[in-house]
Parts: sequence; structure tokens; C-alpha cells
Amino acid sequence: MKYKTFMTIHSIALAYFGFGTLIVPEPIWTGIYGISLGGDSVWLVRLIGVVVIGNLAMTLAARNQENNPGRMAIMTSFSGEWLLYAILALVGQLAGAYNVLNWSNVVVALLFSLGLFLYRNRNPGE
Repeated sequence: MKYKTFMTIHSIALAYFGFGTLIVPEPIWTGIYGISLGGDSVWLVRLIGVVVIGNLAMTLAARNQENNPGRMAIMTSFSGEWLLYAILALVGQLAGAYNVLNWSNVVVALLFSLGLFLYRNRNPGE
């Protein structure tokens, strides 16, 4: 898979979770993962959505960049972020905080972490 294609897939995933969490957090977290959100936690989840949208903006900016130190730093930090996300999702799953659909989060996060790490040195045409 080409670097640009991988980054487009990454952008789509970030757009879904970022805008979904910002605009309609309850159906996503309650409906998909089985987590009930109280009054104040909805706003905290929306803040997380804003951070994900920020990552989306960086992904879109890095998608067309040639290989350079700045892009490599972004890719490496995204890789570490997805790895931490996978670890926390796994711990939450094993603790019984989520329903069975959370296993897909663990797998997707590990794949993004690995992909971002491997693609960090590739040019957009590769």
C-alpha cells in the first residue's frame, strides 16, 4: 500500500471518531462500546473529539509532504499515540469496561501504530 493511501485511511478513521465524538458522543460511546456517559462526561468526551480532529489536520498536512524530519516526528508521535491507545483499550477490555466491540479498537490501534511506524520514512509516491 502506498504511503498516501495509508494516510488517507488514517484520515478517514480520525474524521469518523473525531467528528462523531464531538457532534454525537452518546450514540458512539453508548451504542457502540456500551459505555454510559453522564452529564459532565459528555463534555470531556467532546474535548477528546477536538484533539482527534487536531490529529486529523496534522495527518492531512503530512499526507502530501516529502520525507523530512518534521513529518517523521509527526508519524513517530502518531505511532506512539496509537500504541498507548491500544494498551489502554486492552486494559479497559480486560477490566470489563467495554463490550466485545472494543476488541476491534485494540486491533485497529495496533495496526495504525505499526503502519505509521513503518511508513514514517516513505515518500508520498511510495
